Amino acid sequence: MIYINNFNSSRNISELIYQFIEFKSTNINGLLKDFEDGETEWSVPKTTNPGDIVIFMCANSAYKNLSAAVSHTPPDCSQDFLDFVAEQKALYLKHSGFLLGCGIVSQTGGHGNQMPDRHGVFHLLKFADDDLLHFFEFR
Repeated sequence: MIYINNFNSSRNISELIYQFIEFKSTNINGLLKDFEDGETEWSVPKTTNPGDIVIFMCANSAYKNLSAAVSHTPPDCSQDFLDFVAEQKALYLKHSGFLLGCGIVSQTGGHGNQMPDRHGVFHLLKFADDDLLHFFEFR
């Protein structure tokens, strides 16, 4: 099976602050780092099987959603948080509405505190230039 995972950013400033404090990351820079590392864990449909292919797409509304969240930034936020927000906005501006790459599912099932059968481990391939066209021609 091949499907698209269309991920987004939060519209909630509390969630954005939580992501900063806990992970120093949002979906976009976490996934881009995972592409560099060659593997990620991501929620997938229950019907997903090893060997299935997922294409990662950043939602067209992601930058707009992040901007809505940032508009509620408390005035007493640290400079580190403001720098984090600027980095996230730049990433979402660049990638919103675009395919980032694909992953081949290597295993599925519960991991850690995740819901069973709703999580997969992917071997990731990042698209560059015309790779998407070649990917679909190859398959």
